[in-house]
Amino acid sequence: MKKLRLLLVCLFIIGLITAPTMFGANTGDFQSAGSGNWGTLATWQTWNGTSWVAATSIPDSNITTGLLVTVLSGHNVTVAATIGVSNVTINSGGTVTVTAPAVLYITKSGMTVNGSLIIGGNAPTATPYTVTVTSGVLTVGGTGTVYYDQGAAATATKGALPNATWQTGSTLQVDSTGGATAASFGAGGGQNFYNLIWNVTNSSANFGLSLYTNTIGGNVSVLKTGTGRLQFFGSNPGTLKILGNLIVSGAANVTSQGSSTANINDTIFVYGKVNVSTTGNFSVARGSQGGATGGTSTSIWNFLGDSVKIIAATMQNSDTGSSVAKFVFKKSGTQYLSISTTTASGNAFPIEVDAGTTVSLASPVNVTTLYLNGGIINSSASNPLIMGWWTGTTLTSGTISPTAPGSSTSYVNGPMAYLVAAAGSTTKTYAIGKGGAYRPVKLSLNQSAATLSTYTAEMFSAAPPSYTLPGTLSSVSSVRYYKISETAGGSAFTAGSVLLNYDTDDLVNNAAVLRVAKDDGSGNWVDLGGSGSADNTGTITSATAFTTLSNNYFVLAKSERVLTLKALIEALYVAGGTAMPITPDVTVELHNATSPYTLVESQTGTLSTAGVGTFSFATAVNGTNYYIVVKSMNTVEIWSATAVSFTGGALSYDFTTALNKAYTDGSADPMSLHGGKYCIYSGDLNQDGFVSGDD
Repeated sequence: MKKLRLLLVCLFIIGLITAPTMFGANTGDFQSAGSGNWGTLATWQTWNGTSWVAATSIPDSNITTGLLVTVLSGHNVTVAATIGVSNVTINSGGTVTVTAPAVLYITKSGMTVNGSLIIGGNAPTATPYTVTVTSGVLTVGGTGTVYYDQGAAATATKGALPNATWQTGSTLQVDSTGGATAASFGAGGGQNFYNLIWNVTNSSANFGLSLYTNTIGGNVSVLKTGTGRLQFFGSNPGTLKILGNLIVSGAANVTSQGSSTANINDTIFVYGKVNVSTTGNFSVARGSQGGATGGTSTSIWNFLGDSVKIIAATMQNSDTGSSVAKFVFKKSGTQYLSISTTTASGNAFPIEVDAGTTVSLASPVNVTTLYLNGGIINSSASNPLIMGWWTGTTLTSGTISPTAPGSSTSYVNGPMAYLVAAAGSTTKTYAIGKGGAYRPVKLSLNQSAATLSTYTAEMFSAAPPSYTLPGTLSSVSSVRYYKISETAGGSAFTAGSVLLNYDTDDLVNNAAVLRVAKDDGSGNWVDLGGSGSADNTGTITSATAFTTLSNNYFVLAKSERVLTLKALIEALYVAGGTAMPITPDVTVELHNATSPYTLVESQTGTLSTAGVGTFSFATAVNGTNYYIVVKSMNTVEIWSATAVSFTGGALSYDFTTALNKAYTDGSADPMSLHGGKYCIYSGDLNQDGFVSGDD
């Protein structure tokens, strides 16, 4: 019994496989008997209620409503003479080929393509076109492909695509667009396709697809464009969404549009990957839309997929004037970008990085205009961001858009480079940062010749190498440092200066002592001078030009000498017993140790009740001797007994421990002793250096 059941199941399955059309067939239905012409009886069979038998008529639009016409898998039915058809299904693996001069009219219940519909021959000069949908509907199913090939058409003849419902998974493959100079379809171009394959070899024209308000549900693959180029738009504004991948290969030429009309806004969204590998031209825009006076056109590609890879022989951007043309990276998360081109023309690679997006460079990337609109660019030593493009003879300079220059959420995290090929002075701004700290750097440089050079900068959020400090500097920042180099090109660099930014976490509490330091390549820091614009947050520009630039470190530094001073004022100390009752203000001066003992620097501060105060000096130098002078409004002026020097930016001096800590010419004691402490004489009201009746 079990074996009998198994046999019956097997026979049932075999029946499904070998004769699927038996189930649900109506008497009078048609199916293909084999490959052949549509108009030949031997091509068809009909269902007589029991079995498929040789047809006695041709299935056309006159068949009874409700009857089915099926082209079976493996069969290719050719339409060589004009005919109307209704309620046709091309099974997966089946093919219908329409050849010139025939016209296939789809009427009544329409046609469903689950296999292949080949629209061949040559395009008629006017309607009716090769395939014409009249009262029916053309549906291209998930396994269906329409091949459009009208290569035999006259030179300027425009072919036409039939309007269809393109279901998920369906494909349109265009092998010819009609005449070689046809610039658009005669009809049917602007549809919501699913997969679109462009494989046109005979075109010499720039072909506009007119996808103004359309969605491509799957992939767009541009394999060939002839000697012309494929343009997604024409002379009207539009928005195209490509939900799958954009693939450009071979020698294809692709761009958004080629119109010269002003005030035309074209936008493309690519939600999948972008993989361009062509020996042709891949461009932002080939039409100078903004060329007219007052033009405000835009040509914008929005990339939302995981990766953008562009290898093209040529990249261009003709959308100039007041218009905006750019590639915009918009994915929430990380996108990988690589680009390589042999020739670039105009503002060929303008990019924008939007909020929430991190663009990770997978190759060196040359940018002509950079818009930092909320996102991050991750670069590396092997894959830097390079501003500008060198053609071999001329330079297209790279610029940062003033409308999106960078911020704490939008910067280049890694090396950023500029190409320079001009003699004289120039200034470049590096929009660099790390870990949420945006610290743009301005490099002003001078070249002796118009030699192509590459100048690279990067910020590091760490302490710099421990190098030897000069006498003019007390310390360098341990928060961050910068590496700026002439990394490639000629040696035309002659001199430069840098502007560094700082914020609260850079701990600049005294802008007056802030300096810029640069390493000399031999383990030493060099003081480049400068002064901070404000405490806590501001900028500093180096004051001393540097004449070498090769893998050098730059860092915020302090030129600060801290004197810890102890001195007691007689009247206050005596009145207070063991401490002064108030914290008096005093002026502390440093004077040169040799005649005429000129003033070096003066600082005013406060002594504690114990007589202790700290005073910071910006111009003093380690290892140089100075006399310390203390002044107050009600005391005699007192000098240190000897000249003393700072070591490691620090110096301590105590006037209270001995009489000989203060200078005297021997005519009188310089200080008075009270409670075991030596105090500065009080009472010199007129500040003539003596306490006398004049006071």
